Amino acid sequence: MENSTAVGSAPWRTLRRAQNRGFRPAIGSPVLRALAALAVIVGSLAIPVGTLGPAPAEAVELPPLGVTELSLQTSGPNAGLGIGDWYTTPIADGGGDQDHLIEITIPELWPGLPVTIALFDPEVELPDPAGVVDEVRNANDTSTFTVFDPSGSLVATQSYAAGGGTNGQWTELVTISAPTAGVYQLTTSTSDDDDNSWRVRVNHDPDCAAGCSPAELDDGDEIDDPDGIPGTGDELVLGIQRASFQHAGAGSVCRDAYFFVDGSTSTIDLHNFDMDNNGSVTYFPPDGSSVSGTISANQEWNNSAGPVRVGDTVSVGSARIGWWRTEVCIPGNNQYIFEGVEGESVFLHEPPPAPELTLSKENGVTNVAVGDTVSYELSFTNTSDASTSPGAAESVVLVDTLPDGLS
Repeated sequence: MENSTAVGSAPWRTLRRAQNRGFRPAIGSPVLRALAALAVIVGSLAIPVGTLGPAPAEAVELPPLGVTELSLQTSGPNAGLGIGDWYTTPIADGGGDQDHLIEITIPELWPGLPVTIALFDPEVELPDPAGVVDEVRNANDTSTFTVFDPSGSLVATQSYAAGGGTNGQWTELVTISAPTAGVYQLTTSTSDDDDNSWRVRVNHDPDCAAGCSPAELDDGDEIDDPDGIPGTGDELVLGIQRASFQHAGAGSVCRDAYFFVDGSTSTIDLHNFDMDNNGSVTYFPPDGSSVSGTISANQEWNNSAGPVRVGDTVSVGSARIGWWRTEVCIPGNNQYIFEGVEGESVFLHEPPPAPELTLSKENGVTNVAVGDTVSYELSFTNTSDASTSPGAAESVVLVDTLPDGLS
């Protein structure tokens, strides 16, 4: 609360056709690793599937481009649990004692262009621009942002003090000249008892080869989808592992959040924190149903009597494997957490597009005599190019298990 493609073979069959439209993944984050385990099964033929890329845009941004009443907000460890940031509150005070964490996925098919990570309003300073509301309680805190590469090595770290010239401005945190495919981690903390509201943008910005100004970071030549074709696997992805949100707009607003469910367990627990018993949470599994969630009280996780996760326990069957949408409605002037499944990334506004697979297996033969050889045709298609969110994947493996007695 706060007021203010690989193909297996078998001796008796031939593969005549395997159609694969733009099927390429970005593997690395918990969501992407989860989808890599997803299998589409036709008869005895299983297809383990890779994943994903995001919808194309000028730049990948959190909160999404055009969302002005919502910001990421990081509280200092001494702000108090009642402010709404469980992650950054010390364990002794009932919190998690963790920095906020954003995941940046560089796909395998990224063409080697430099990648710029830019921050909007990273310092704790007043007055604030619209929708990005810092809250200063005593002396202004210092905020720190740090980037690690997929191996865990430090890429860059930068602290921002009040009066440093970044208030209400885009600023370059780092430009990675030769990015490695995989998941980069962006962590952030605030030094004492203030709340730092901020935004992040990730893209290729040709202006940033040797440093760039705030104006150059927002002049329209930034790209996150180099070939301009949705679903070809060269798109950047921004996911949220740990963050709290500040809704600074007037009145209630509803926003969508997405997370992936891999079906490895029969139930999942879904979490929100400090929604002040106000608003609503509704889950929409991929089977077309809807499930009403429980909203949390002040300083509590949902369905808990305190700052210990309990959550909404929801069943998972085969029809519920895939991307879940959650509608979170929250009144104005409130800081809160929507986490979804603990340890899995959440995506705002829309999910990274997923492939839609079809597979058929035909031979046209009804009877097979002893000693005959049967050949059949596999038709394998990623049809997501006809969807609103075309997705890419690779490392597709077709495995056909022969019945006993056949060779």
